[in-house]
Amino acid sequence: MSSYPATIPQKFERDSFQMTYGKNTIRQPMSMGPPKSRSIGDPAGPQIRGTVEMTASEFSTWEAFYLTTINNGADVFDWVHPITGSAADFIYTSEPTIRSLGGGSWAVDMQLEIIL
Repeated sequence: MSSYPATIPQKFERDSFQMTYGKNTIRQPMSMGPPKSRSIGDPAGPQIRGTVEMTASEFSTWEAFYLTTINNGADVFDWVHPITGSAADFIYTSEPTIRSLGGGSWAVDMQLEIIL
């Protein structure tokens, strides 16, 4: 498994980070009384959204990683969990959005899932 490149920023911009827990239960209406909730099979991993700002050189490294190393985001990769700081497995759930910040800097908006 590949690792997120150590030569590019390792943290999301402070105001861009969001995490949502995956849907791991289902609710079923009952003919009488309140709906019943139950846990489903394999839990879905937390969904992560955030932005990483990069220089042109860092962006070039990230782009090679995304397009080639992890096969356009299709492959799982190792990175640091944004809250716990421990190693975790990630996969892209959507294509990243790249924005120019001017002056040769770039912002990469990412949507990822932590694989449990």
